[in-house]
Parts: sequence; C-alpha cells; structure tokens
Amino acid sequence: MPKKITTSILILTLPLIFSGCWLLDLNSHLALRLMPQMDKNNEVLAMEARSLLEQKRNDFTSEQWLKGPCLGWLNDEWVVDISHNPRQPVDDNLANQCDQYYSGEAKHFIELSPDNKIIKMQ
Repeated sequence: MPKKITTSILILTLPLIFSGCWLLDLNSHLALRLMPQMDKNNEVLAMEARSLLEQKRNDFTSEQWLKGPCLGWLNDEWVVDISHNPRQPVDDNLANQCDQYYSGEAKHFIELSPDNKIIKMQ
C-alpha cells in the first residue's frame, strides 16, 4: 500500500515540478532579454541628467553649488540632485535634496557630482 501512495504522489507532483522549472527558465530568459534595454535607458537618462546640469550650471551661486542643489525635473518620473562624492553632511540635509522625490511626486532620482559624474540612480 505505501508503494502505491508513493507512486501516486510522484505521478501527481512531477508535472508540477517540471512546470515550475519551465517557468523559472522562462522568467530567467525574459529577464536576460530585458536587461540590455534597461541599461540603454539608464545611459540615456544619465546623458540627459548631465545635459541638465550643464544647462543649469549658471542658475546657482557657488554657495548653492557647495550645498548640492536640486536641479529639478528631468522628465515625468525623474529628478536630478547634486551631491558630493564622497558624501558630505550637507548632502544629507533635506533642504538640499529634491523634495519632489521625498513627497512622492517623482518616482526616481539621479545624483550627480558637481563635476557631472553619476553617483547614484534610483
């Protein structure tokens, strides 16, 4: 009797196990195909953020640049903020960060250094 139960359990569970493996393989395949597109999008966003910094460079005083100003909206979902690398205490002051991100208006932010290098994209 236990042999029949074991056989029945195997017959019933093997298709589930194999279908799960197939789905994992399919998900991995799709993720690998989508990743290059995400990288390309990040490159475009980084280029646009750097361009925004150059456009806004004369809009802020040297004192404001030392504090790391928020440059504002890059597009409908992203804002650009200036920070130091390595990070300084002034960078953690919410008054020097993009309030659009912390209020939930913007979904993502890009941190650039004053010399126009990407620090973080989130």
